[in-house]
Amino acid sequence: MKRILVTLGLAAALVGPPPVWAHVDVNVDIGIPPPPAVSFPSPPQVVVVPRTRVYYAPAVTDYDLYHYGPYWYVNREGYWYRSRAYGGPYTAVEYRYVPRQVVVVPGKYRHHPAHPHGKPYKHDKHDRD
Repeated sequence: MKRILVTLGLAAALVGPPPVWAHVDVNVDIGIPPPPAVSFPSPPQVVVVPRTRVYYAPAVTDYDLYHYGPYWYVNREGYWYRSRAYGGPYTAVEYRYVPRQVVVVPGKYRHHPAHPHGKPYKHDKHDRD
């Protein structure tokens, strides 16, 4: 019996320890807040920004809401999001990829700064500011 126990112990040592499962959780904080909750029971009322093809929703004040081309754009404190539908879902979009026509609308068509750090508008996609 002793010999069997020793043999089993040696066999277990040769096989190695039982597999251990590790759980890894990676969280990368890039400093962009999540998109705002956008909820409209019907399409929002919009007005056209003069001499543009940009539409603006003036009644929305928690963020700026624009429609341009196939997308809806939300600007909240200089952080930009876009969606194909006014009700979302919205995903973050880098400032430099927001169409120039949307970013440069006159001040009376915005409640929030266009850039998160208050920088002047630059639309060169190769700028690293």
